Amino acid sequence: MGLSLSLSLSLGLTLTLGFLALNDADTCNRYLRFEPLDEGIISLGGFMAFWGYVFIFTTLYVMFFKREEKADPDDEPAEGVVDTYRSLWRVLSLPSVRQLAVVLLTARAAFGAADAATSLKIVEYGMPKEDLAFLTTLLGSAGVFLPALMGRLVAGHRPLRSWRWAYPLRLLVGLLYGLLVPLSAVTYGTAGAGSWFAGVELSRPGFACLVVAAVLLHEVASTAMFVSQMAFFSQVSDPAMGGTYMTLLNTVSNFGSKWPNMASLYLMDPLTQRTCAGAKPVEGLPCAAADDAFCLDGGGSCAVTRDAYFVQLLVCTAIGVVWIIANMGRVNRVQNLKEAAWRVPKSGAAAKLEP
Repeated sequence: MGLSLSLSLSLGLTLTLGFLALNDADTCNRYLRFEPLDEGIISLGGFMAFWGYVFIFTTLYVMFFKREEKADPDDEPAEGVVDTYRSLWRVLSLPSVRQLAVVLLTARAAFGAADAATSLKIVEYGMPKEDLAFLTTLLGSAGVFLPALMGRLVAGHRPLRSWRWAYPLRLLVGLLYGLLVPLSAVTYGTAGAGSWFAGVELSRPGFACLVVAAVLLHEVASTAMFVSQMAFFSQVSDPAMGGTYMTLLNTVSNFGSKWPNMASLYLMDPLTQRTCAGAKPVEGLPCAAADDAFCLDGGGSCAVTRDAYFVQLLVCTAIGVVWIIANMGRVNRVQNLKEAAWRVPKSGAAAKLEP
């Protein structure tokens, strides 16, 4: 189930990225056309109409040619809304689920800055957005094939083994992203005299190869974590509760993957330090924002003296190292729990954490 879900999500993301690239006139003119035009190859209306027809025909096909098998009421008893939430609370009361929830809610704090802001910063530091969009579209196709390749690695009774080695790899990729951002400024000629890698010469194809290598490593690590995690969810979910159990675990996991990104973006501007430069009356004064009116009216411009992206990247990496030391053993203990530890007691008795 984890493999098929990962494949479907990767395919949907690839189609979305492909549309964004083919809808952008600059990307199409640079890579796909001999004569430039003012519009992309695919319009938003045409894209929506095509998938609207696909949706209608697929629905009609399922309606007339597919039959749902009758489920045994004993295998998956029907529950009302109130009973469903009671079942969810019983699942959350299991010590094993609480241990797993700690892992899911805290593990991705180490990836917040790298996942949320790297692409934005690479463009900010000089790489044209159409170049990044084209590379991202090409690399998105790798996400379709990686889950199939990862399926063999997560097969068996210990699927979280892949999760454990992929976590430090993904942490390392975050540091590589931190090097790509200033290299973007060097490659596209926006680096100042005092910037990182000043004086380094790097061609655009060379920089593109570095981006491809870093993103592929990130895809390998993130796909391995996702597929192994989904395989583990499928393995431990109580069959008596149908999809309710696994949906709850997925919800906790999704929240754990989203809050670090939101926190990173929220703190990006407050933690960035800017100073007014270029005019003596206001030179050296702090800027509240990139378009600080006081600085601009005085004939100056706001220059970034401390980019919060790099601060967050170092903090997140430190958090990741501490998390590995403090919680990687917990991941192993959760994986070694017996099947009974994940089952909801029928009589209301408390479940025990027996390895």
